[in-house]
Amino acid sequence: MSQTRRNFIKNSAGLSDVTLLTPLENLAAVGMPEVEAKKGFDHLFMQTNWGFGGKVDEFYAAAEC
Repeated sequence: MSQTRRNFIKNSAGLSDVTLLTPLENLAAVGMPEVEAKKGFDHLFMQTNWGFGGKVDEFYAAAEC
């Protein structure tokens, strides 16, 4: 199959439609696999403060697990 610009745009648009129309509940239901960290390592959860309107201290308090 030859990939032309027209085919790329058509396929990308179709994939975007499917992605946007899929309910978020279905995506969240997949879940993450349980992975154990190797000895000497730890899992970290990184969270950005993009769009957070509060102060830095408030963000830290809201982000704590």
